[in-house]
Amino acid sequence: MRTHSWWRTQGGKFILTAVHSGSEAVSAYIYGDKLYCDFDNLGSGETVTITLPGALKIIDARLRVKKGGEVATKTLTVKNGSDTVSSTLSMATDKGVVRATTIDTTYTSVAKAGTIVLTSSAHADGNALVVIDIEPN
Repeated sequence: MRTHSWWRTQGGKFILTAVHSGSEAVSAYIYGDKLYCDFDNLGSGETVTITLPGALKIIDARLRVKKGGEVATKTLTVKNGSDTVSSTLSMATDKGVVRATTIDTTYTSVAKAGTIVLTSSAHADGNALVVIDIEPN
């Protein structure tokens, strides 16, 4: 039986199921108290949906456009299913890191088998890494 902090007992990264709406490469995993999602060619209006095997709470979110990511800007929102959790993460360089300026605590608790959805807008296809701070829920 899994406890509320089941991923902390895995001894390494815990691979998650993640789907890119444009059928491009994506990987997602939990390592320690962070959820990482690394994706390629996420275009405007496309999403990455990450399915969670256990309940967790979103604490914070950051975005980094990867160097050579085919685009200098990226705009992304973190959602719990269809509910918006983060302010828009908007990046205008491929060398910086941007953090959510607001987190809506009404929607930060993600249920077991729930989804975190990264929704992209206002840019061309590009590659990026999203890091979400989490804790057991």
